[in-house]
Amino acid sequence: MANFDRIADDLEHFAAVINTQAHRGYAINDGEILAKLSEAVRLLDEVSEDLCNAQEEDEARQDTEADLNQWLNGDAVRASLASLSAYKR
Repeated sequence: MANFDRIADDLEHFAAVINTQAHRGYAINDGEILAKLSEAVRLLDEVSEDLCNAQEEDEARQDTEADLNQWLNGDAVRASLASLSAYKR
């Protein structure tokens, strides 16, 4: 995870530098470098989407666990157990 954190920090730094220079009117005229940067942006978009999907899945899992815990600790279980006890008699 430390490597991922470092990469994220580096990306933030380089994005700020590029953004600042672009707003100042500086440009890269090398087509090969621009193509590599465009490919890097596409890769970052893919990674970003994967991370967002993982976060959504994790949040859904946490919600399910919280609901299950609430149900297991709540009146629903007691009522179900009471119903089963009454049914067995």
